[in-house]
Parts: sequence; C-alpha cells; structure tokens
Amino acid sequence: MFKDKGYVISLFFALFIVAGTFTDPYSLFPAFNFVDGKFFVQFIDPLSLIIVFGGCTCATIMHFSASKAKLAFAQVGKLMQYVNMDLRTELEMLTLFARRVRSNGILSIDEDVDHMYSEYLQSGMRMAVDGYDPEVLEKILDDEITNLNYNYDLCVDVLNGIKDYAPGYGMIGTVVGMVICLANAMTGDVPLIIAGVKIALLTTLWGSIIANVFASPLAGKLEFLAALVDRRNHMYKDAVLAMVRKVSPRELEERLLTYIDAGDRVEYLKHHQELKGMKERDAKLYSIWKETTGLENTEWENLKKKVQVG
Repeated sequence: MFKDKGYVISLFFALFIVAGTFTDPYSLFPAFNFVDGKFFVQFIDPLSLIIVFGGCTCATIMHFSASKAKLAFAQVGKLMQYVNMDLRTELEMLTLFARRVRSNGILSIDEDVDHMYSEYLQSGMRMAVDGYDPEVLEKILDDEITNLNYNYDLCVDVLNGIKDYAPGYGMIGTVVGMVICLANAMTGDVPLIIAGVKIALLTTLWGSIIANVFASPLAGKLEFLAALVDRRNHMYKDAVLAMVRKVSPRELEERLLTYIDAGDRVEYLKHHQELKGMKERDAKLYSIWKETTGLENTEWENLKKKVQVG
C-alpha cells in the first residue's frame, strides 16, 4: 500500500481535510464568512466543498490509484462519442466491404484500411490484408476486445466509486457540522452555530449532487455505451474473420443481423427487400464513406437518405 504514492498522499490529505474541520472552520476563508444576499452564494461553502470534493477525490485515488483514475476519465470522452451509434449503419458498411472483398479479393481494401474510423476495425482489417492465419487473428481480436472492455469497465467502476464515496463524505461533513453546532450551543456563539448547521446541510447537499446528478447517471450511460461498443466490436470481429474465410456477403449479413435489436432488424430487412440498383447504391455508399470521417457513427435513417438512388 505504502509503495503507492498516490494512495499515501491522498490518504494524508483525506485525514488532513477531516482533521481540519475540527478547528475554526472559517479561519482560512474569511472572505466567505458572510452572505451577500445572492441566492447562489448561500450554497457555496468552501469547507463543505473541500470535505466532499476533496475527500471524494482522495478516496477515489486511494481506491484505484491516480493513474487508473486518469485512465478511467480519459475513457469518458471516448465512450460519449458513440452516443449516436447505430449498428445498422455498421452493418451497411461491413457488408459493403464484404461485397468488395468477394469481388476483388482482400487486397483490394488495402488503401481503405487507414481511412476506417474504428481503431479496432482498422487493426483487424490490416491484419487480414497482411494475411494473418484466421485462428491467430481471432485470438488477437478477442484479446483486444478484452483489453478495451477492461478500460471501459474501469471507467464505470471509478464513477460508481465516486457515487458511493460522495454521500459518505457528505455524511462526514454532516456529523462535523452538527458537532460544531452542539459544541457552541452552550456558549451561544451564534455565528459558529450557524456555520455548523450550514456545513452539515451543504455537505449532504453536495454529496448527493455529485452522486445522483453526475456520477451515477454518467456511470449508467457509459455502461450502456460500453455494452454497445462491445457488441459493435464483436460485429467487427465476425466480419473480418468472415472476409478472411471467404464467407459469402449474404451469409455474413445474416450473421451480423443477430447483433441488431429486433425492431431495428425488421426495418433494415424491409428496407433492403425494397432496394433496387444495388451496384449504384454501393458505389454511392463507398463514395460517401470515403469522403466522410466517422460515417460509422451516423444514424442509419440519415445514412439511408444519403445513399438513396433512383
């Protein structure tokens, strides 16, 4: 434990924060020892914020280490970019490349690999073009999914940790505030009594805000997106292996349809049954994909309008 500098430092500051509340709470923050009539200012108490934000931060670092917490927050932005991801769009793109590979061979997409938006798909396609053995390729792709899921799970775990720690530090602040209040009740020191009550209430408030307004909803959102990305990566894996094993595009499409939700699958199949001019549509789809970075994150309904022919 003591070899983890982040843990030791955070533990020290967590104890310092709690111990510091046993002294005069406003001796270090005289500028905040008043209410100037502004409504919002009444909810900003430096000691309460330090207890909750500082304590929660220290506890999170003590739990995961500073490097893991930093890695987790780096994943937040990466996962949030998939908010509009539609797996039907992914299916359109994968079957498009499957048809191109079937007609012209796997080497025909060599120049397209670097343009692919997903690093995972890009890596898989590059290995496919380089002629990796299917069994070896499958193992590598599975390991990459495992590594990606570890990072996503870490991100969710850190946020869930914050969700648990924030109310706890809010409760610590509540107890500290009530002690300050009661300790000065007999002397009649009204400013300190009010300060204690304020600390008690505001630490509870900010602890609840952090947990229920930010950490918990964001953790749930990222858990949902991580599951969606995992499903997409398995689609990618199946598609890459199918192209290497020369599975027909039609069979590949049937396999990948199992990753699509039932309602979306019905709409997709109905639309494709009514399609005409498939070659012209493929040419237009490929052209749009080539010109648009991140087309894979486009909602399918929008993509469908862009590639409409006839």
